[in-house]
Amino acid sequence: MVAFALFFGLALARPSADGFNSALAEGDLAGADVAVQSLIDGGAGTADVYFNLGNLRFRQARIPEAMLAWRCAERLAPRDPDVQANLDVVRRKIPGAPAGSLRPTVPAWAPWQAALTPEEGQWVGAWLAGMSLLALAIPAGRGGRVGPVGVAGLVLGALIGAGGIAAGLGLPLAVVQSTLSATSDLGGGSELFSLPAGAEVRVEAAGGNELRVALADGRRGWVSATSVAVVDARSGCSTTRR
Repeated sequence: MVAFALFFGLALARPSADGFNSALAEGDLAGADVAVQSLIDGGAGTADVYFNLGNLRFRQARIPEAMLAWRCAERLAPRDPDVQANLDVVRRKIPGAPAGSLRPTVPAWAPWQAALTPEEGQWVGAWLAGMSLLALAIPAGRGGRVGPVGVAGLVLGALIGAGGIAAGLGLPLAVVQSTLSATSDLGGGSELFSLPAGAEVRVEAAGGNELRVALADGRRGWVSATSVAVVDARSGCSTTRR
């Protein structure tokens, strides 16, 4: 396992239950597959589990699924350098992929949200607002005036929390699972460009069984939804859009 990781430049697998690491170390890819999938099916979809799933899919030469798994890990742990390093590795394995990397959508008025998950933004905002409300419940000074620090903290907490909510409602990212063509219109139109398996896109709209996607280089087109998997760790990061 160590030799494999060093050879491909991947970060090592993280600890997980059900014998994933031992199975992978022994070269039992089928056993490792069962172990990590059982964790996900059981609701244990943590960043470490998706990180390990990405390592396994990469070793199985299932590059689009490795990209999806690591993107799911990134969704849960956006500051993890190992996840970013592995994403850089897998991007170099996708010939013809659009240049650049798509980042999760964050509000322009909440740039700090780029370093947080939507849930972290909501929790930090709620905690700060709660502490500020507690401070406001205790009158400041002899005159019983409301403390300005408490008011500022309440406003800031509300702003941070709103940033987390807005980020959670942002346009989702997705990974192309099989080579497809993008067309100019919903339901047909002229062919604009092709996308290789493993390419990253942003989903802007849906219509029937098609999605309008945007690329990092600004191109847009309609593609078949059955060939695209949305990065959604809460739904198990399935390779089939639901």
